[in-house]
Amino acid sequence: MVMPPLPVPVDFHPPNRTSPPWFEHAILQGQPEVLLQCPYLALVNGKLSAVAKLQRLLAQLPPVNTTTRWQCNMCGLTYRGRKKCPQCGTGIYSRE
Repeated sequence: MVMPPLPVPVDFHPPNRTSPPWFEHAILQGQPEVLLQCPYLALVNGKLSAVAKLQRLLAQLPPVNTTTRWQCNMCGLTYRGRKKCPQCGTGIYSRE
């Protein structure tokens, strides 16, 4: 009976100010030939894997713009930061 190769473990790298969280194969702790089966690297039937297609689609999305300037319709105050009027104490009357 042939034992299947053990998967290559991954190391988690938490997010920081310059990069999002990511995983990296710990090549020295596993069998490097198993990396050929990694969905991020392997072709499926000679075509890009579903993961690679998803990554390509995500790269085409427009950036997310976060609103940080608000105007409260209740008191008329214009403020920055979190959507919570410092004068009224609520954000339900605020708009971009």
